[in-house]
Amino acid sequence: MIYELGNGQWDIPALRVLLDDIIPQQSVFNDYELEHDFPVIGRRVMLLNARRLRDGNHADMLVLAMEDVTEQRRVHDLEIQFTEGLQESYKRLQEVEKLRDDLKNMIIHDLRTPLTSVITGMQTLEMIGDFDKIQGEVVGIAISGGELLLGMINDLLEVESMEFGTMQLGLTALDASELIRSAVSQVAPLAERESLTLVQQPAADLPAFWGDENKLRRVVVNLLGNAIKFTPSGGIITVEARRSADARSPVFSVSDTGEGIPAEAFEHIFEKFGQVASRHRGRTMSTGLGLTFCKLTVEVHQGT
Repeated sequence: MIYELGNGQWDIPALRVLLDDIIPQQSVFNDYELEHDFPVIGRRVMLLNARRLRDGNHADMLVLAMEDVTEQRRVHDLEIQFTEGLQESYKRLQEVEKLRDDLKNMIIHDLRTPLTSVITGMQTLEMIGDFDKIQGEVVGIAISGGELLLGMINDLLEVESMEFGTMQLGLTALDASELIRSAVSQVAPLAERESLTLVQQPAADLPAFWGDENKLRRVVVNLLGNAIKFTPSGGIITVEARRSADARSPVFSVSDTGEGIPAEAFEHIFEKFGQVASRHRGRTMSTGLGLTFCKLTVEVHQGT
């Protein structure tokens, strides 16, 4: 009897049930798992397959195949644990994303109106107030800070609308040279304060093109703003416009004499809230939304 083989290691209650009760009833049994502590090899998982045979007039005989699947079971259990861990992590990630979206929506929709009121009140105060130099500077700083916050909120709104394909463009015929001039005029005071030279180089006879003037101007202003932020004093920033290869649309570019963006960061600079650390100044190279806005705005205009 199998139960008597060796030192009796196969005298296992579960195996007796399989062979004595189940097999005679079914004549076949497939993939029966048996887990047992064996005297020499320790705890193992065995996979059993059995067939009942008849050999002439002899008593019933069993063909029993035993396979050690301990390692396969261990790997399977690890896969299950890993899958369950991934599912739990994904669930937590969904909860965090929902919390983030709720917070973002609160910031966008609930803060914009009161912030606008604060800015308007400060601007009115600046116009009618009788301030000394220091008081006037403080009010000016407060207004600039408020406008910066409002701009970030508006960026969030517009980026979101472009991502969902709901952005409405006010298309008009635009002149590339005028677009550059208008953008440069907005950042000129900041460049002057940093002792930077702004160079405009629009090609002659560029064709007019259709676009949303305000949004495309903001694209150029964002790129100029990054260049100003990371170009050392005395540097040069150049904004160009030239004909595309098919001569039907302009190609804009902004270049500077600053440190540039590290090559390893190229894949991430357009990600929402992505920031790149400056190698020399220890500062981030974007607010996290500016280049995202630029990329999406250009793409909404069917550009690249």
